[in-house]
Parts: sequence; structure tokens; C-alpha cells
Amino acid sequence: FDFLSRGGVDGLFEVCEQLYAEYGEIYSYSIMGDDEMIVCDPRLYETVMKNEGRFPYGAAQESKVFIDYHTDRGNEMSADALKEGEQWKEWRKKHNPDIFANGQSYLPLIAMASVTASRVLGKQINGGIKDDEDGNNTTAIGFEQFISRMAFDMFSAVMFGESPDTVDGDNLKAEDKQFVDDAQKAFTMSGILMLSPLEKIFKSDKFNEFETSMDSSFEFARKRTRKFIEIAKKNEEDGGNESNTGKCPVQGIAAATNAATRSTRTVVERLVKRGELSTDDIEESVGTLLMAGVDTTAYFMGWLYINLASNSRAQAELAKELHNVLKGEDLTTVKQMNALPYLRACLRETHRLTPVTPMTLIRRMKMDIDLGGYTVKAGQKLSLNLRAFPMNPEYVESPHEFRPERFMPAAVSERKGTPSEVIDHPFFNDPFGTGSKRICLGARVADAEIMCSAARLFHDWEIMLDGQDQEWTRKQGLMIKADPFPKMKVAIRTKW
Repeated sequence: FDFLSRGGVDGLFEVCEQLYAEYGEIYSYSIMGDDEMIVCDPRLYETVMKNEGRFPYGAAQESKVFIDYHTDRGNEMSADALKEGEQWKEWRKKHNPDIFANGQSYLPLIAMASVTASRVLGKQINGGIKDDEDGNNTTAIGFEQFISRMAFDMFSAVMFGESPDTVDGDNLKAEDKQFVDDAQKAFTMSGILMLSPLEKIFKSDKFNEFETSMDSSFEFARKRTRKFIEIAKKNEEDGGNESNTGKCPVQGIAAATNAATRSTRTVVERLVKRGELSTDDIEESVGTLLMAGVDTTAYFMGWLYINLASNSRAQAELAKELHNVLKGEDLTTVKQMNALPYLRACLRETHRLTPVTPMTLIRRMKMDIDLGGYTVKAGQKLSLNLRAFPMNPEYVESPHEFRPERFMPAAVSERKGTPSEVIDHPFFNDPFGTGSKRICLGARVADAEIMCSAARLFHDWEIMLDGQDQEWTRKQGLMIKADPFPKMKVAIRTKW
């Protein structure tokens, strides 16, 4: 009752701030019988992470709705990815070299999809695809939908070496649109089901909608993956070393990027070449990853674009950096990424101010530990509060304002040795589980996608709120997003 009276699930950000203010750096609560200990100081949480064990419990184990779905469907590979123990370890070992370890090597492929996104952005967001009954230009899609499609295009390029260009409404294939829509629906419904277990027991409409969306999107993803597995196998048999993206579909992309793209092996090609997984296993794994790659990255990008659209000064500073460093070129190398400190600061400030979840690094202890004077028993669930220190004015000046400058190298150096340096702790850096054995498998790919697409779009376009008086709240699904997502408009950037 106390949890609901404070704001409940959709008010979780405020609840986390209130409980920290009232009870301090360690407290516990119970939601639907699930006891959870919340830690607010990341330095104290290091004790938790150091004792997480060989097979740590992670956020994936909280996704029981997905585990149950894949188990019921006999998708053992997908279910193993969400479990713990030897099953998870073996799954991770077989995928790590080609996805996590080489995540940033896919930048040329991501750049290919980002160029298309920039080329069609104005037409898609400002309208002009078709006229309505009154003869007025209509908006093709909302910005939230554009971001989800862009995420699908980028991740498809990484997996297959080919973007379906779903951002281009003029040439959008119905099956691609359906996949993005179904994946979004499945993830939205999963958040509801995780909070309402009775939905599955009584086979409610929401539960049926989740299963239908999962079935449709998963079958599409497997079919799409199967096609590129066969292409990769044929290339291996022919002794070819090039990716199947010999011809870049994006007109006008730099010749250097074309060459880099042709020499970049895709995830599917690498998995096929290593030969540790069967065709069925690759289909199932890539199918699962393709679904996850659409919505999870899009959640964070949504908040990044909202924050920058709401802060013209910060956006102008970012555009200036992009112009001076990249000089109009695509972001295709790690060296370029490292030369963009203001863009990186925008990502860090977005995670501080508007994280996609208010709590992170969920763990269940494998052993008893002492934590800040408390004895934490084996089996206890713990998590780190992202709305405590990062929103405390004792550590962050004007914490409710979007100020990327606070994460520029000079500001970080200036904080060293002061109480405020706690906000630079690695556990606060990003939404992908930095510092953990269970860091997201696609963390480096997602980071590359976010950086690359933002670099292209904010260099080429001014992205603005279409009406400064818009209001939105936070809506809890699988993660937290703006509801309603604000309307945007764009203009070709002419000043840097």
C-alpha cells in the first residue's frame, strides 16, 4: 500500500528518490512478496559485485515472462541466455567473441544505416509522404517510431550486413514494419505481465497479445536469419572473404566507408565461420538478439533525443563538436568515437537524468555478506538506486537540469578528491551493466549504434520539440519511456 500511495510503478523514479531521502543509503521494501534491498552508494555496492559468484544472477533472470515463453516453445538457446549457471556461461562463451568483444568493429555497417536514416529524416518526421483528406501534408511517422525503426536497421546491418531501411516510409516492406511493431508490442506487454503474474494464469487478452506478438516476431527473425546463414555458408564454400554487402545501398556514402563496409564481417558470418553453433542455434540466438536490439536501444535513444531537443544550447554545442571533429564524415572508427567527448557527455548525462530504469545491477547473493553494517543473507535480492546520489544536490549541482558539461574531462578531473566524484563511479556510467560479469552482450554494439546515429543526425539536422508547451510523464513497460512521446520537428542544420 505504501508503494502504491507513493506513486506505484509509473512513479518509480519519485518513489526511489523519496525512499532514499527518508531511509538513507540502504533500505528494503517488498513488492508483491518480493523482498528487495536497495543500495544507494555505488562504492558500497562494490561489495555486492565482488561477491556475485562465478555465475552471477542478473536482470535477465527477472524476465521470467521471456524465460517461460522460450521454455514453453522449446527455444533452449534463447532460454539459456536468460538463465544463470553453466547454461548461461556456455551460451555467453559461444557468442561473446562475435558480439561483445567485437562490438565496435561493426561501426562501418552501423554508419551505413545511419546515413539512410539522416537522408529520410526530414520527410519522415516533418511530413510530405502523402496528403490527408484536406490536402495537408501529414507526418509519416512519429519520432519514437522512427527511432525504433532506425534501431532495427542498425542492428540488422550488424547481424546481416544489410539494412532493411525501415526508416524510409516510401520503400518500407510490410513484413519489416510488422516485425518492428510486433517486437515493440511484445516488449510493452512483457513489462505489464512481469508486474501482473495473474495475466498468465488466467490467459488474459494481454497475455495472449504478448504470445501472439512474440510468435510473429520470433518467426520473422528466424526466417530472416536463415537467409543470411545460407549466404554466409555459400561464401565460405566459395572461399570468399567479403561480406555480402559488396554494394552499399546508401547513395552518396563515402568511398572509404564502402571499402570498410565490404571488409567488415557480420555477426552471422563470424558465427558461421567459427562453426561452434548449428544452423538452428544461430537462427534462434540471432532471432532473440534481433528482437532485443530493436527496443532496448531505442528506449535509451528516445531519452537522448528528448533531452537534446529540449536543450537547444547543448544540441548546438554537440553539433559544433561533430562538425569540427568529423567534418561531415561518418563515424566509422573507435578513434573518432574517442574524439567526441561532448557526445559521450550527452550520453552520460542522459543516463544520469533519465535512465531507462531507476534501479540497476540486480543481484541475488550466493552467500552471506556484511554490507554497511547489515548482514545480507544468501538469496537476498539487491539493486543499485540510480535516483539517489545522481539526483542529490550534495553531489550534483542543479540535478534536475540537463548539463552534459558536468561529464566533460575537465569537470571530471576537477571533482576528483571531492564528495561529488562519486557520480563518476563506473556503476553510474551507462545502462548496460558496466563493471559486471553479466554486462549486456550487446553493450558495445548498442553504444556504437547510439554514438554513430546521433553523430550523423545531429550533424545534419536541428531536432526540436514541435511545441515547447508539451508535457509527458514516465511510463513503465519493460523499461521506462516518455508518455506520450513528444512531437518533434526537424530542420536542415546550416550553422555549426
